Amino acid sequence: MSTPGANAFSYLFTITSISPNTGSYNGGTLITIIGTNFSPASGDTLVYVGDTLDWFCSVETINSTVIQCRTPPISSDYKSGVG
Repeated sequence: MSTPGANAFSYLFTITSISPNTGSYNGGTLITIIGTNFSPASGDTLVYVGDTLDWFCSVETINSTVIQCRTPPISSDYKSGVG
């Protein structure tokens, strides 16, 4: 017999800072995210930027308190609306 919720858990992390807060639409910006309880395995972590579709950062460095990732160029689907 199993107990409902016996295998349920929460993974809590905090983000205390993100820098820089602006970057190029052409990509290549190195973003540093500082916080606590990040998974040190890059395969367990996805970082995306803004509200654009599939604009994922490429994780370059990661440990339990710092993630550094590099932004890709913005999708051409969004460039037509950018001034």
